[in-house]
Amino acid sequence: MSRRLRLTPLEKRLPVQDILDRYQTGELARSLAEEFLVSERSVFRLLDRHDVPRHGVRVNLPLSNEEIARRYLVERQEIQQIAAELGVSRHTVASRLDDAGVVRRVGHRGKNLPDDEIRQRHANGESIRSIARAYGVSPPTIRARLPGSPAGQ
Repeated sequence: MSRRLRLTPLEKRLPVQDILDRYQTGELARSLAEEFLVSERSVFRLLDRHDVPRHGVRVNLPLSNEEIARRYLVERQEIQQIAAELGVSRHTVASRLDDAGVVRRVGHRGKNLPDDEIRQRHANGESIRSIARAYGVSPPTIRARLPGSPAGQ
């Protein structure tokens, strides 16, 4: 399993094989470091020296990737909103969307705007700039939601 190495001073005082075995069975480097009163970095160095592959910590979420994708695509929830509900970072949600093969929205394209209300306000003569300001988006975003405009077709 491990090649013959000269022991470092740290390795002389630690149960190296026990640490390697426990890590390989799923125990976190952080908990091993706390138990043996060393830094997490020291545990990782030990793992690297003994050619033990690191396992990433993948958070178990109460929702499947498909359910996250459904909320994002069908319910049009924003990544930050889903992340807040799940108590994880937006990067975790984005990664799960990528795993599900979802092409993520960029900018305000994902913002849930009342298209019917926008069309009505514009039909009543309100300017695109004024409508955009009211919803906190750019004029091109509003223009894209209007029928007959080049971006809205």
